[in-house]
Amino acid sequence: MSEIRRTILCVLGAVAWAAAPAGAVEPLPSAVLVGVDESGAAINPPADWPAEAGPWNGKAARYNEATDALAFETFRADIRGASRLRATLDPSGTGAASHKFAPLVYEAGPVRPASMESDGTTVLYVSDGEGKGARCIGCADIVDGVDGAQIWKVAPSTDGTPAIPVRLEGARLHANQSKDHPAWTPDGKWLTAAVEMPVHAGIHRIGAGEIGMFTDIYAVSVDGKIWVQLTDWQATWSHADKVSPMPYQSDDPLCPTGRQYATAKRPEPYAGYHCSAAGAPPQTSGVMRPTLARTALANGNVALAWGSRVGLDLRYSWGGVQHLATAELAFAPSGLPAIVHMRNNLAPTPADPDGGGLWANPGGDTLIGAGYEPWDFTFDGTKLAFATDVFLSHKPGVTLDRLPEIDGKVYSQIYVDVAERSVDGMSLVDLTLYDPEGYAYPDQKTFAPIAKYGFFEEPTAYVELGPNAYAAIASSASADYDQTRYHKTFFLETWLFGSGSPRSARRITDFNAAAFTWTYPTSFDRRARRLYLTQVPAGQGGGNPPGKVLAIDLSAEH
Repeated sequence: MSEIRRTILCVLGAVAWAAAPAGAVEPLPSAVLVGVDESGAAINPPADWPAEAGPWNGKAARYNEATDALAFETFRADIRGASRLRATLDPSGTGAASHKFAPLVYEAGPVRPASMESDGTTVLYVSDGEGKGARCIGCADIVDGVDGAQIWKVAPSTDGTPAIPVRLEGARLHANQSKDHPAWTPDGKWLTAAVEMPVHAGIHRIGAGEIGMFTDIYAVSVDGKIWVQLTDWQATWSHADKVSPMPYQSDDPLCPTGRQYATAKRPEPYAGYHCSAAGAPPQTSGVMRPTLARTALANGNVALAWGSRVGLDLRYSWGGVQHLATAELAFAPSGLPAIVHMRNNLAPTPADPDGGGLWANPGGDTLIGAGYEPWDFTFDGTKLAFATDVFLSHKPGVTLDRLPEIDGKVYSQIYVDVAERSVDGMSLVDLTLYDPEGYAYPDQKTFAPIAKYGFFEEPTAYVELGPNAYAAIASSASADYDQTRYHKTFFLETWLFGSGSPRSARRITDFNAAAFTWTYPTSFDRRARRLYLTQVPAGQGGGNPPGKVLAIDLSAEH
């Protein structure tokens, strides 16, 4: 969860929980696998972890069954990157660049003496399934042709044929380009990750897959030698600021087409789009949480999904608009990974689970989500869980005075729910819809007298315990949230949601009696029945704060 997200929730939050939801809390014991425990001891640190890197830490752990291995991200305080003050005039001579969002420009590589902002970097680590033997991927510059390293680029394809790989001879991937949110190919030979663009608008810490800004998707071999750039969003920017590299916003005076999809009746989220050519979808400026299925498809490819950043607008929970993108990871004849069947700019809704074309606001009053944030595929690869506000599509800055009605059904949640969408785009289900029998929580107190709104359910990992299937989901439903004391009262615990009707929900963690944390699931090991969690202190500053990896043993469950 990003600082942008926390800031926006603080601004928009109009919620105060009265008490915990009905039902007994059954917290399960957990153990730290990566990071620092409560006694201050570092658990499973690598032998080469330097003191100047700060406390040993990890988060977003993903498990691979084929190799019994974990991949996770780690913050290194010693790998610093810095921004410089942006130029005030467009060097092309067309006049002043207009982006107020980005007074700074990030440049990876050596830190300049006159840099305005400096911060550490997120990198990738792999270990065994218990967090032992961790080694870094991306802690040093990768230079094509040096020490066996190879850097390639393979353009994404919208059909089933992989593009031809291009070797980037002599290219350099800097250590201080953040690399986060790894996901495994089923055979454990490759990882995908969000990698920070080498130059972009803003500051270092926002160039992360945690936030979805200024990142591309890469595949990297598990030995860290081969890096394949799978997307290059900057190459697609036809309406962009060249001084602070990013697409213009649709309301920018330099955007020739303006807010072409917003209407008076439905201004949001279409008014927050990046600028685009007439009739074209908003341009993508980064990816959030690229994730792979655990199981290959019948054609041998692997399902892939990510959140596609298509706008910046601080009224929204995601700090702007994000669409859903789906694709498959295939392997070119060369053996290198490639994206095929890419479908970007999807906006699934209950009425149209496919979501293709809805970004254009057909009819002028189309209700879509302002954000789609993928988390996990089911074990058979047929369904994808993602966080979204589509079940209300919250109107920023507008007092809510009625419950939303979609297809004749009144929906009773706001902000972020967990949706489950079939990979074929034929179904969309709200996994965290209020249920008086299975998932009951107190009415929230808002500026308007609206009852039974959930507040925040998001990180998700599917769980299989023998024949029983569950979704482990983080929820704030037990938080006594006070909008005036947000950083001190908002927290996340992990719940197990069962299938069936009503959809039962049971809280299985209880970390917030003394100090508030965000404790959320990220992956599951079916053989050991081990649920991997990330935990970060609630209210901690920074766009992608360091945390720890925990494990819960579910072997006694069901």
